[in-house]
Amino acid sequence: MKTIAALLGILMLCAFTGNTSWEGMDRKEYDRLMNKCDSFYKAQKNFEVRVTHISFRGHDAVTPYETSFGKSVVAGSNSYHGILGVHTIQTPQFKIILDSTSRTMFLDNGAVADKNQLPSFAELNVQQYITGYKKASRENKLLIHVDYDKGPAYEAHELVVAPNGLIEQVAIYYRKAYSTDVNNPNAPKAKPKLVVKYDRFSTKVNVSSALFNANTYYRINKGTATPSAAFQGWKFHDIRIKK
Repeated sequence: MKTIAALLGILMLCAFTGNTSWEGMDRKEYDRLMNKCDSFYKAQKNFEVRVTHISFRGHDAVTPYETSFGKSVVAGSNSYHGILGVHTIQTPQFKIILDSTSRTMFLDNGAVADKNQLPSFAELNVQQYITGYKKASRENKLLIHVDYDKGPAYEAHELVVAPNGLIEQVAIYYRKAYSTDVNNPNAPKAKPKLVVKYDRFSTKVNVSSALFNANTYYRINKGTATPSAAFQGWKFHDIRIKK
């Protein structure tokens, strides 16, 4: 089973483990709930959603120290995901990854957009490390909590899912503690938490035709790919697997 991937207006956020009344569930029920989410995204031919990352110093922290906004778009067989200065454009013909911070471009083989692979959730759900599942409800929303054994960098994640299967939020609870002040060696340590919200979901997608046009990013001359004029001066890596 492929699980949806994955997913902030800024709010003062509390961990869902607070006053929530959780009940256990087994892997079969968890898979059923994830399949419902998969089905929701796969049913959408086109959609876009705002993605917001909110970082906290501590699992129970309610005041964020960093917030970043991005966007995900699926348009038929094409997709775009952008957050934290990294932009991924995928079509059946090519895949481009742009790191605007380091001014680096990667060209990879293309593939049809997988509608259920939204940012920030794809790397989760490592089944061999999962130790337990539980669920709860709040304000007509389903909450799902998953615990992990040692292995992944995170020890748990929690989802907020709308009745139709739309994922509205994922919270990731990291395992390793870090200093709460990098400039103070005596500062206490805390385990970080990342909350990702997916809002402003719409099936009305309005993107420039240039977004999914190969000529926007690179040219092919005698079998060799080079950056287009708009990306002259960027580091360019062709990592395509020759077929």
